Amino acid sequence: MDLNQSTPILADGAMGTLLYTTLGLTGQPCFEALNLTHPDAVAGIHTAYLQAGAQLIKTNSFGASRTRLAAYGLAD
Repeated sequence: MDLNQSTPILADGAMGTLLYTTLGLTGQPCFEALNLTHPDAVAGIHTAYLQAGAQLIKTNSFGASRTRLAAYGLAD
């Protein structure tokens, strides 16, 4: 990828939705913890995005702050 390109790169925030459907989740799971408990699913979703032509992949850590993770007993 040329970082000096003039064409914008668009981003999609569907990681949570894809994790829900891929893993059959219910309720309000801690998506950030899934990086540790289901790394193959997270990597598989990222791989599918790349195979579809994505030029940008972000980590699944949007809510990974001490305050947010405390609700799941993961603040430390």
